[in-house]
Amino acid sequence: MKLIVSLCIIISVSTGYLYSAAMDKELEEKKIARLIERFVDVCKKSNFKEASKLTTGKEKKIFSSMLKDIKRRNGMITKEMRYYFQRLREVKVDVVKIGKSEKKAVAICTLEFRYFDSKSRDEIRKDREVYYLLLRIKGKWKISNSKLYRERTYYRTKTHRKWRRKG
Repeated sequence: MKLIVSLCIIISVSTGYLYSAAMDKELEEKKIARLIERFVDVCKKSNFKEASKLTTGKEKKIFSSMLKDIKRRNGMITKEMRYYFQRLREVKVDVVKIGKSEKKAVAICTLEFRYFDSKSRDEIRKDREVYYLLLRIKGKWKISNSKLYRERTYYRTKTHRKWRRKG
């Protein structure tokens, strides 16, 4: 009888631990997804100072060089930078994988860009699949590195035919 009671206690305690660990991991994945969505939103608004606060490593160097360039131009952002980020329509975080040590994570995101090509009179949509490497520094997640994995281009003609894939 004592053996059965002790087994029940062990099972209930261990499943509770597994449940809470799964909940913690799910919360961390949501935090990472929100961080990336916030990062993309900040970039869309051309607030590169805020974007550099969300990054570390290689990404931080990129944004600090952008800030230096903006400072050299007396606070003016180049048209290319502004145009690039304004074309961004949607970000969708597909997969978040947290490493075993819980200090590294990888997020796979799909960034959707839309713009109108004046030469061919087509509306163009580009889906870019980007991998983000995130590091946990002092309890906060920061974007350390990003890599473009795949880019797909879709065209929509002026007559509004269905999207067709162009390899």
